Amino acid sequence: MAFTVINSPSRAAAMAEAVDLDPQLRADIFDFDAALEGMNLFAVLGARNGAAPDEVKSAHEERSKRFNLDAFQGKNLGNFRPKLDRIVRKLAEAERTLTQPELREKYKAQNPALFPACDPREAERRARMARHPYLMKKAKAADHVSAAKKALAEGRAAVAFTEVQIAIQVDGPNAELAKIESDAKALQDRQRAKAEISRAEAAEKAGDLPAALSAWKSASAADPKHARSAFRAALLSVQLNEDPKISRALAQKAVELNPRDAEAHLVLGKALKAGGSEVLADKAFAEVLKLRPDHPELAAKKKKLLPFWPF
Repeated sequence: MAFTVINSPSRAAAMAEAVDLDPQLRADIFDFDAALEGMNLFAVLGARNGAAPDEVKSAHEERSKRFNLDAFQGKNLGNFRPKLDRIVRKLAEAERTLTQPELREKYKAQNPALFPACDPREAERRARMARHPYLMKKAKAADHVSAAKKALAEGRAAVAFTEVQIAIQVDGPNAELAKIESDAKALQDRQRAKAEISRAEAAEKAGDLPAALSAWKSASAADPKHARSAFRAALLSVQLNEDPKISRALAQKAVELNPRDAEAHLVLGKALKAGGSEVLADKAFAEVLKLRPDHPELAAKKKKLLPFWPF
């Protein structure tokens, strides 16, 4: 799921808090809680405006899976507990208001714009469809496909996932749904990478290098093509004397993503040297001097590296 993210000191501090929650869930809880006040009840559930009670119940069920208090029994939630409590209460309020007839009518009277008027021709079409189960099934699946595309365009990856799954249950899988699901996953990964990068930067600023290393690794895993995340993970891995094999793998990835980055080759050389691969390390250092002949860390090594590169 995705909400408008406003980077702030409080958010950075929350992302760096030591709690028993994975980084993406922390971001989801913080951002959802921050957005609650400005959301209508349909938006709270991730449902389309005017959604029928059965759709509301399905949306509530799906969103509640993400924020199920029972799943966090015995876990350290820190400052995320009151945020999670507010979210769960709001989800319950939204489901109750939009499924109980009297409460729904009252909410509709207060918020008419959230309940689009039904075109008589659309009502006639749906009545016709209801008499033909096969056509009704196709129409219902098409509605969920449209909702998935809309959610994806709005950056709401989790809602898009939910709509795709419902469409599959209604009318089976197809290539279009597979493409939407793939795009939603890619969007979710990018959003998770962005959240992890913010957490890493905040941890580095606070001097918590182990936490920063963990966040840079998570960002790189979420977005494997993000060169800066790979480089920062490799650099901190070497600085913190991690297992040279791990440092080497991270540095190799950084080099592959940005082969013209002299600093990435330098980190690779250091990782190789730490692992005892002196010859390979010198080759990496030679590549640094090829890209940046005046590199201050390697000026004294030029003669030694002559066999690897004609400076």
